[in-house]
Amino acid sequence: RDVVAEERRFSYENQPTGKLYERFLATAFIAHPYGQPIIGWASDIETLPLSEMESFYNTWYVPNNAVAALVGNVDMEELQALAEKYFGGLPAKPLPPRVMSKEPEQGGQRRISLAFEANPMVMMGFHKPTLPHHDDYVFDIISQILSGGRTGRFNKELVIKKKIAVSVETYTVPGSRYPNVFTIGGAPRPPHTTENLEEAVWVELERLKTEPVGEKELQKVLNNVEADMIRELVSDYSMARRLTYYQQMAGDWRYLTEYMEKIKKITPEDIQKTAQKYFTYENLTVATLVQKKK
Repeated sequence: RDVVAEERRFSYENQPTGKLYERFLATAFIAHPYGQPIIGWASDIETLPLSEMESFYNTWYVPNNAVAALVGNVDMEELQALAEKYFGGLPAKPLPPRVMSKEPEQGGQRRISLAFEANPMVMMGFHKPTLPHHDDYVFDIISQILSGGRTGRFNKELVIKKKIAVSVETYTVPGSRYPNVFTIGGAPRPPHTTENLEEAVWVELERLKTEPVGEKELQKVLNNVEADMIRELVSDYSMARRLTYYQQMAGDWRYLTEYMEKIKKITPEDIQKTAQKYFTYENLTVATLVQKKK
């Protein structure tokens, strides 16, 4: 218990990015468990009884709730014998139904400000569907357009050209099993403020909403996405990890093989419509880290 409590202090309470991230999710999700930290709040760690932990483990850590992937030059008969040897004695159990609160439509902008002894930063999040929804594929392309390396729009416009930010990146949090949040995180370059950075980000988002992405830029992004996937699947470990991930999250490992086919069908119109639908102030959550006043 003390070890877990120390991990929480190290990763969240005493770490500016971790603390801001935790408060950001708690603000973005008011009903769904995604708003709760995986490690738990400090009071949860202090009071959680051992019996409850054992019950959770015995309920969910069972063979019929597990997925295994074997990749490489393998002998199936030998592997089956090994699986029987090490896992055959573990009994399957009926799994309880997954009852999950559905996050209601946000319906208005949410903001939180956190004072901390650290350089300012900001996180902007927009609720979105998860895989295998079509718009989730589109967001993968939007992410590459905005923050795909040195040629991403955020880096070219906000970091290099306008010098408003030290860095700006995009990512999806906190998971992929349920609808999640497309997030833009960045740190302003002095003397610019987080407000200046927010305004500059919105300029680029509005550009996505009003100007179709050029065919040349889109093709470059598609090439980068495909190259990234190929690089990631070079090793047997990465392939196995991806197969098990998609089987659990999407319900079908074939998502991996179908991904690029669907990505390549995305059009500039798809990107524009998706940006118009989700990049709204009514769907926005903002968490800002400001320096604590002395």
